[in-house]
Amino acid sequence: MLQIIYSLTAGGSCPPLIDNQVEHFVQKLKFQFEDLLWLTRLSSAEMAREASAAYEALSARERYAFFLSPAVFSEMFRQQRSGKTPDLRGLIELCVGESALEASARGQARERWNPLFAKAVHAGGVEGNTYAAPLLGGSVTVDLSSPFCRRSDMTSPVFFGDFVPFTEEEKAQVLSKLSAAFAEIEATAPIFARIIRNYTRVACVRKREGALPASEQVSDEIGAIRLLNVHKPEYSHEQLMDDLIHESVHNLLSTYEYLEHPFQIVGGESDGDARPVSPWSMRPIRVLPFLHAVFVYFAILHYTLKRMERGELSAEQQRLALKRRNRYASGFLMPGKLSDYVKPFSNVDPRTLHAMDQMQQIIRRKFSPPSESRPENVAVAPAGGAQYQPPVQKGATP
Repeated sequence: MLQIIYSLTAGGSCPPLIDNQVEHFVQKLKFQFEDLLWLTRLSSAEMAREASAAYEALSARERYAFFLSPAVFSEMFRQQRSGKTPDLRGLIELCVGESALEASARGQARERWNPLFAKAVHAGGVEGNTYAAPLLGGSVTVDLSSPFCRRSDMTSPVFFGDFVPFTEEEKAQVLSKLSAAFAEIEATAPIFARIIRNYTRVACVRKREGALPASEQVSDEIGAIRLLNVHKPEYSHEQLMDDLIHESVHNLLSTYEYLEHPFQIVGGESDGDARPVSPWSMRPIRVLPFLHAVFVYFAILHYTLKRMERGELSAEQQRLALKRRNRYASGFLMPGKLSDYVKPFSNVDPRTLHAMDQMQQIIRRKFSPPSESRPENVAVAPAGGAQYQPPVQKGATP
């Protein structure tokens, strides 16, 4: 946990965890895939053979990419949670290497994509149409049109409603803005660029008329982020930088929870209806998003401070950065410990609670006024006063 906190300060050196977690993630998914194959052989030997053959046809590099795919993680997550006999058809469909794409190109005109949605044959159902997706930072797929991006999800602010394709001009605007945002992140805080490259493999970008810009990450699709209306003028350069960091930190934290331990311990004395009030938005939110938010605000606050320290901002940019700094710092400066906002209402792992309070202490030290000697005639309140109890609303809409 200490390595995560250090990395989110945008410090100079990169803790080993930032790279090592990716290796551990791939290895753990590989073991789970092998477990699924074994279980499938018990009920459908033919499907197991088909899945094994598709996987064995991949090169070592393609297998690595297969396990990095957010769609593969999502499908395996779904299979394990279903409690039913494994159905590997979804994974077989994603088990596509260069040789399989070449074979598909010579076959029937059925659209096929590689696991990271960076390449397709018969794209859009057009026979012979090959497609290579643009890459952000040389490795992050900017997904504008794959089936993974075209889905509808009525619970998502980004995937809500039907898919609407971008015009060529809009695509150019999306890529230009994403490239500019990533370039400044890399110049300002290289460790955040590394976190984006390592933990965001696919950035799904959608558009919807009449909707405000939005971003999100979902924990059962580790490796993906979702962005809405990047092409719109309302999606500012500053907001896009923050959102790339914001959602990639969610992926970093979700990876840590998957590999090490969940932040929120399921069952026990946890109240599933509890909604702690966020000290940043003053809105009630669920406990796990609250826990993640502390890390996210810690990261984007440090990024804003790094931007301001570089001394390259115009007067207007500096003014806007100052507003962002104050907003991101505000929650850490509220009364009481951040851990006290959630501790009475949910069974949170003690390591997570300690990390939250550590981050709060770091920010409070940064923003504390210089210590001054107290005049002798100023009375001091006695110790041991009533403990601060942060407000909590139950059952409220986040």
